[in-house]
Amino acid sequence: MLRFNCAACSDHTVRHQPVLLCALLRFMQPKKRRLLIELLVKLIDNPQNVWGLLSVGSPIVLYDDLEWIVEKIEIEGILEKKAVWAQIL
Repeated sequence: MLRFNCAACSDHTVRHQPVLLCALLRFMQPKKRRLLIELLVKLIDNPQNVWGLLSVGSPIVLYDDLEWIVEKIEIEGILEKKAVWAQIL
């Protein structure tokens, strides 16, 4: 992975995916970004795998999602998926 200076992120020292992807993930409509997060959670079998998908230098989970993630944990019926949401939190 190459180093990029990403104007969309506050931390310019982290290894990033291409700048355009980083900006898109951070600033896409919250509804679409959250749908993407939900789809990724469905694909994750082990909470330990969360970091590989969601913390690759271009975080798609933002501080604004905190309340939404807590709600997802509360309504999730599958214990393993609750653990995945908790790991994201």
